[in-house]
Amino acid sequence: MLSNTPSNDVAVECAPSPTSVNSTSALATHDQQQHRVNITTGATYLTCGNSTQEARSHGCRYDVLLNNWVPAPCYDADFVAEYEEDGSSAAYHDAALTQRVEPAGEALGELEYYYTSRRDHVNHCAMMWRKQFVALFETRAAVDSVVAEPFHTEHCSQYLLDAPERAVEGEVAPTKTFVGFAGCWVRDEDKMK
Repeated sequence: MLSNTPSNDVAVECAPSPTSVNSTSALATHDQQQHRVNITTGATYLTCGNSTQEARSHGCRYDVLLNNWVPAPCYDADFVAEYEEDGSSAAYHDAALTQRVEPAGEALGELEYYYTSRRDHVNHCAMMWRKQFVALFETRAAVDSVVAEPFHTEHCSQYLLDAPERAVEGEVAPTKTFVGFAGCWVRDEDKMK
């Protein structure tokens, strides 16, 4: 889960969102849900399982932007490349950010967790916001569960709201990032036309 500890020496933790096939349950009553149409309506849900071995057997890839293994239809190489252009996406074995993980990239999916800088956490949240907009605006046929569920949006919006105060207070705590296993909502493109 998330821990937004105000202490200067404790890492903020980012864990995968709770898995939920019906992510709208917290947002609407049952009656409202029956009439709701969203980006997951009529979609098939693909999964990576709950382990690296399962993820590989399902053809999933580790996505460094999502910090999750994700089914192939939801892996977005363009967004990963744009995220990495910032230069802040380095991962570390230690909370002091002195032991860099090499090689990084998809190899990070082999770890249970790794640490990143505050700048990387802000970059991650900003890129996820962009990715969510594109998924909605372009009505993409495949949308990962991190983008589709409210949990991550709520986390990142709060993190971005708190970031200026943390900077003023001198917080230098890194983010402890846990490797997760995301799903992928895939819609039939013929039905989208």
